[in-house]
Amino acid sequence: NVTDSRGAVSQQKNMVQVVGIPGSEPLVSSQPLQHAVQAGALFSYRPRVWTPDPSAATSVAVSSAPSGLSVDATGLVTWTPSAAQLGAHEVNLLVTTPLGNITHTFVVSVLAP
Repeated sequence: NVTDSRGAVSQQKNMVQVVGIPGSEPLVSSQPLQHAVQAGALFSYRPRVWTPDPSAATSVAVSSAPSGLSVDATGLVTWTPSAAQLGAHEVNLLVTTPLGNITHTFVVSVLAP
């Protein structure tokens, strides 16, 4: 409230909506260095997750992937494809952060040994 010298009062109300700062959303800042693997060989990849708070806890889980692909508690993705899995395979990981979830997708091709 503001009062002038004659006692008149003026009042103004403002509503402020707080939203995230553009560019502050969590993201996966990496892709696998290896996009193809021979059947019977190990594929491994650890996604790098960026959040505005570097101390924020994040987790990585398999959303959809070929049979045998797994993610350990540290976020390391591993897979040793079989000869029956030749061809391209889409991998979808669910990355969970305190600011929301991210789907991280990439393709791994399995080649004949």
